[in-house]
Amino acid sequence: PPAEKLFTPHRFVIYKPDASFVEVAGSFTEWRTLPMKRVGDSGYWEVTLNLPEGEHRFSYILEGNRRLSDPTIMARELDDFGGENSILVVKLQT
Repeated sequence: PPAEKLFTPHRFVIYKPDASFVEVAGSFTEWRTLPMKRVGDSGYWEVTLNLPEGEHRFSYILEGNRRLSDPTIMARELDDFGGENSILVVKLQT
């Protein structure tokens, strides 16, 4: 049988208490935006996605138009639009 694609849950979290709407978009969504959930009144937004092993590029999008790289991930690269994407390396949990 073909090898089953393995995924690891990854929790995306960003602290933006002043935001009214936060999304994440990346190579793992084919750059389509996914809404994130506000975590109570903590100021944090989160979403957990199952990602395949490998390198993934992504950004957070605030209010539908402001792109932001992940402040907790140092690996970044410039995108084609003058912004920065974070580079997330996912390793399968064994």
